[in-house]
Amino acid sequence: MNLMRWAGLVSAFLIGGCADFQAPMAPAGGDRPLELVLSNAGTPVAARIAVTLRSDERPGAVQGWLRFDRTKLRFAGQPVVWPAVLIGADSAEGRLHLAAVQAGGLPAAIVTVVFEVMESGYASTLAFEPEHVAMPDLSRRRDLERSARLTIDGALVVPGDVRRVVLADWLAVAPRPTRRPGPQRLPGDGSIFGEVIIDGGVDVFDVLGIQNVAAAIFPLLTRLNDDFAVAGDVFPYNTPGLGEAGDAIPPGLEADGSHEVDVFDALAVANYVAGILVPVVGQPIPGRTPRAGLAPLTGVITADRTLSRDTVYQLSGHVIVSGTGVTLTIQAGTRIEADPVVRSALSIRFGALINAQGTRLEPIVFTCGGSAPAPGCWGGLTVNGAALINNGPFGGGFVGCPQKVEVGGGIFGGCLIQHSSGSLRYVRVEFAGAPWPGNFSPAAAVALNGVGSGTTLEDIQIREASGDGLTVAGGRAQLRELIVTRAAARGLSWTDGWQGKLQSAIVYRTQGSGPAIEGDNAASDPLAAPRSHPTIYNLTISEGGGPGGPGYPPAILLRHGTGGVLADVLIAGWRGTAVEINDAETCGRVQADSLEVHHGIFFGNQVDFSTDTDCVDEVAFGAAPPRANLFVDPLLMNPRFTISPDLRPADGSPAAVGMAPPADGFFDVPRSFRGAVSTGGNGRVPWYAGWTVWY
Repeated sequence: MNLMRWAGLVSAFLIGGCADFQAPMAPAGGDRPLELVLSNAGTPVAARIAVTLRSDERPGAVQGWLRFDRTKLRFAGQPVVWPAVLIGADSAEGRLHLAAVQAGGLPAAIVTVVFEVMESGYASTLAFEPEHVAMPDLSRRRDLERSARLTIDGALVVPGDVRRVVLADWLAVAPRPTRRPGPQRLPGDGSIFGEVIIDGGVDVFDVLGIQNVAAAIFPLLTRLNDDFAVAGDVFPYNTPGLGEAGDAIPPGLEADGSHEVDVFDALAVANYVAGILVPVVGQPIPGRTPRAGLAPLTGVITADRTLSRDTVYQLSGHVIVSGTGVTLTIQAGTRIEADPVVRSALSIRFGALINAQGTRLEPIVFTCGGSAPAPGCWGGLTVNGAALINNGPFGGGFVGCPQKVEVGGGIFGGCLIQHSSGSLRYVRVEFAGAPWPGNFSPAAAVALNGVGSGTTLEDIQIREASGDGLTVAGGRAQLRELIVTRAAARGLSWTDGWQGKLQSAIVYRTQGSGPAIEGDNAASDPLAAPRSHPTIYNLTISEGGGPGGPGYPPAILLRHGTGGVLADVLIAGWRGTAVEINDAETCGRVQADSLEVHHGIFFGNQVDFSTDTDCVDEVAFGAAPPRANLFVDPLLMNPRFTISPDLRPADGSPAAVGMAPPADGFFDVPRSFRGAVSTGGNGRVPWYAGWTVWY
């Protein structure tokens, strides 16, 4: 049987024939919960029982946990009835993760599983806890999303042909089609909504893939050539719009602001495969097609200018945006490629603005031109503002407020702590760090100098920098959702009196010559005011492995008189010391309770807190009970998959509970967990997935 004919037959099976497609039935007699039917409550030890999940409501999709006591029951398997249900492996807690999908409505007996009795009293331990229940038209059934009623029915037959189902069972009907040859593709590489397994079209294998993610059989992020994070996140539809720039509520955005891949998405794709068209599946994902136009970007920009998403801009030389109120606007999805032959960079000078507003599906990308870009093939992005710094000569026009000249020639600093330099949102900066003329050290990929709190800085990735990733010199810059991957030197550094805020940041690398984070006040005058005192919540620092040892830089180095608050920090797998505090001025900040590291998790590092002999006992500092730091495994999903790491804590992780950040109007208070990424099940899409690149 050829594959196309087989796929058509399976599509019909998915819905039981298109003519049988049913609208959701209205509840009869009020609330009718799911029912868990047990064949016998008194079966002797070593015999088998059957447990069936039933619902006369005929939902189109059910996802949830079947729980049991492992001391009383041993999971034996299930009949192979493809493709109605997938069952995840039973865990140490005694639970099975079920994901059942059928476009025309599931049978009344949704799934039957078989257990071997090991001890009496097993019936009271059985429970089914739904996570999601959808009707065939994808309407949600909240009334069914509660623990199932348990009943006993002696007429229920215990199936004889059962086994622990593996993926091969689901694919036994026909061989898996060969994937199209092509480059390695990862989350965010898909081009069509619904085509999660990138092989040339939307088909039943995509339905199966989403079911596997929902049942925690497939990982969400770390399968090559699969894109569940974007292409599989189709429901709720949130139409009109497909997530292009200007679409305030893109597909897949849940009511609580999250993204989740679950059986709702599988049911939507199943309907499409069965010929029942739905609004999003099969449509192109915005921003995933090549840009045809080319245009130069050179010289000094002294009047407002807009860069369009349908054009690739070739950045050549030092491009400067200059003049009070002069704004460079960059549309979502725009790509700027720097000339690798001449040193190229982009500077937003004092008083000018940048308005770079990308989206999750259409990030703005600064990168290098050419067929083989490499770290340091261009300079980077510099933004100079008018907010407070703590050293330098007094500037004209700002009485009593210092200003400085940065290495690229621009002035920064002043008295305007709420000053705005514009916005950077969903922006990716790649391969930067070429030194300035006359300098030997690599430049920072992104430099924020004297940037004020009125500047919007959200969802920024700095990738493959040849030197530092992000440097912050003074000011009150406030950042949310920052990710620095594979910087050759420091991931994030601050100096000159930075008193800003940062929430949800990841620093990840596989090699490097500096700390992941280095915090200073001022090297020339550690007591200079205003003192550096950033407030940082939800930080993850991790490495992809490799040798460490004596002399290896710390993950966090705090020195030259900096203060600050670092809370809900997660540092795992660092090859050196996780936290080191240096010099008397910085120790004085500890003693004055102006430098804190609390509610963190430290695990698998060579050393958690520095053991050197200096002005502060870092080990006692980190272990003090009021700081509530934990030294346990955070149970990250897959942090060592270096081309697309999964830094989410698994269910049951101690990272799930942290310290709520202050309710000051900037911090997202519900993010009261440790580390940059929340828990929430296998299908919960982390904020960094789909628009970042790791490899």
